[in-house]
Amino acid sequence: MIMTRTLLKSLPFDIAARLPLQLGRESIASSTAAIGELIKNSYDANAENVLITFVKRSAPIQILQIEDDGDGMDLTTLENVWLRIGTEHKVDNERSVRKQRVMTGAKGLGRLGIDRLCKKMILQTKTAEMDHVLEVHINWSRYNSRDATISSINHKIYKIDALSNNKYSSFFKNKTSGTRLILVGLKEKWDKLRLSELRNELSMLVSPFTDVADFSIEFTSGIHHLDGKLSSEKYLDAAVWAIDASLDNEGKIIVSYTQPHKKIGPTPLSVSWQEWLPERNGQPACGPLSLQFYYIPQPSSSVSTSVKRKDWSQFMDLHHGVRVYRDNFRVRPYGEPTGRGDWLDLGLRKASNPSGIRQGPWKVGPRQLLGAIFISRIENSELIDQANREGMVESDAFRDMRAFVLKVLSTFEIIATKYARMEVVIDPVESTATELSESIDKSREAVANLSKAVADSELVQHEEFKEKLEEMERLVAATQAASEKQKAAYDQKREELEREKDTLANLASIGILTVCFGHEAKEFCNLAAAAAAELRHDFLDGKFMVTPEIEIEVLKDIDTIISSTKFVKNFASFSLGNVRTEKRRKSKVSISAVVERVFAALAESLERQKIKVDLSEVSTDLAFIKAYEIDWESIFVNMISNSVWAMAKTEHDKRTIQVKAKNLSSGIEIRFLDSGQGIEKGSEEHIFDPMYSTRRDDRGNTVGTGMGLSIVRTFVNEHSGGAIRALSDSRIGGAEFIITIPVEREQ
Repeated sequence: MIMTRTLLKSLPFDIAARLPLQLGRESIASSTAAIGELIKNSYDANAENVLITFVKRSAPIQILQIEDDGDGMDLTTLENVWLRIGTEHKVDNERSVRKQRVMTGAKGLGRLGIDRLCKKMILQTKTAEMDHVLEVHINWSRYNSRDATISSINHKIYKIDALSNNKYSSFFKNKTSGTRLILVGLKEKWDKLRLSELRNELSMLVSPFTDVADFSIEFTSGIHHLDGKLSSEKYLDAAVWAIDASLDNEGKIIVSYTQPHKKIGPTPLSVSWQEWLPERNGQPACGPLSLQFYYIPQPSSSVSTSVKRKDWSQFMDLHHGVRVYRDNFRVRPYGEPTGRGDWLDLGLRKASNPSGIRQGPWKVGPRQLLGAIFISRIENSELIDQANREGMVESDAFRDMRAFVLKVLSTFEIIATKYARMEVVIDPVESTATELSESIDKSREAVANLSKAVADSELVQHEEFKEKLEEMERLVAATQAASEKQKAAYDQKREELEREKDTLANLASIGILTVCFGHEAKEFCNLAAAAAAELRHDFLDGKFMVTPEIEIEVLKDIDTIISSTKFVKNFASFSLGNVRTEKRRKSKVSISAVVERVFAALAESLERQKIKVDLSEVSTDLAFIKAYEIDWESIFVNMISNSVWAMAKTEHDKRTIQVKAKNLSSGIEIRFLDSGQGIEKGSEEHIFDPMYSTRRDDRGNTVGTGMGLSIVRTFVNEHSGGAIRALSDSRIGGAEFIITIPVEREQ
């Protein structure tokens, strides 16, 4: 039987009328964001001036007008672009024709966000060639009809006289072109607080860091101190430090740190992406970008600015943080004063390191920093906005950008700390101790003089006696003040040492735990290894059988158990031997023997990670040094640990650790090299500082305790009288550490 088929009709997909409004509400997260999207449309239309006016705020029906002097729209554009949802107009035309501005919108959903602002909208628009104005009325309630489809709702387009007056004023009398949106029946109450918040948000919508001379926003609300052109540039005058950085298409980085008020700053830094962020392989996925930071602490008398403390506090409360600007327009929510705007975790960084700028490791506070990242829709196509316009997709490109920004910031913190310390010649603890001692001496002298006068029964006039008592009171007050200052200095120093002590105590606790379970670990490893060996022997003797296809796999698994338990046993033995009493006494130590012993203990671990070890250039006749043996075992364990981490992304056949050691006329030189990613260029001087770490996770956050190399330097410099320095790269590709140790020559 042949199947017959009859065509009934052809139908397109249709959309319920409420769906576009629902998309608009979900795509635009807030009323402020919705207004921002409308201002972006004015920018894309080549407008130079945008006027935002709230009309009849106290009336039952509030009105908001957004008008610009842009290109406007003719009937064709209105019909084929503005009334068509999701148009490709801004995708196909990346730049505006007249001013060559990069289009800030691309999704075509911004106008649907108007529904969340008002009940009714009137659009009036005119191009320079038109002698009339086009007017469209949209009643958003029509889209709530249950049975209506998007194509069934029509909007009437009117032609009106360009010079005619209506109840919304004659907008086009003084303009040859432009667009005005009249939003009638605002859905939210715009009181003084909401208007202030809106103004503050819009003041940072257009970047204050770059000169956009042909675009301005004027705000009119009927509240005098809120009205006027939006601007925030004057606050940049209060900056103590200014940071400029750029990343180009080739991965070249240029950074400059300057102090504007002192007219000084370090020489600009120029490095490659691989040198500065070696853990992030290849070229930056984010593309070229630039950034500007301004370190703006509370204004002090030492810096002359036009910003008062009260103004600074109000401004930083609203605008602190680091924003992102795409083609000079802000990408939300980055840099918003709420917690969700702290995309760099500045608050968390400061909380974990609350030290002052002179103590270190200092971290800038979120309320002290104003910054911006500049990207472009064309140049940074991998940095994609989320559909709701509330941030970007956290892709590899976003993580590369974040890591770059954090690296610029951490380098600034090191430089700022260095300069702050240069300004303080005398240690605060020493200076306050001297001041206190002098005050005490003066007080003692005054007491002695007064006692002598009383004892000798000198005829002291009442006024004379009163003066001496007043002098005593002044000296006692000065002594008390000096005592309080010294206490504060000691407290600050104690807090700094407490943080280091706590970190070391935590590391020590791990060591204690290792020792506590070391004996049991060895015992259980012996039992497991013996059982596995017996199991292997029985299998080969045919005491039990498995299917032929898995015989090889079973033998491999048994061998893995044996080798793994052997590794744990060797590590436990090394850990237990590491804390023997004799190793904690200063004695003659053979460096070559320590190197051999440490690498032997970790041989299986290094082999499993495909790391080759080259000790061929460790001299066998090295002079003995006077040191703690446990120190030098810890030194090499720390160095190996760093190398293993640095080679995590190195190809297996290229992973190498090389140690060289030789006698010098004045002592011993040790060189420790690896083929890993190397040290971030510029961090060679700081890598030994306590709590300083160059290890970063995928998002660019610093990880690790930052104590390993600090401990190494302490053991080398203070315990052995030597010196250590780091090179960012070596002959075999990775980092290189050079240690020199003096040797006591026998007379």
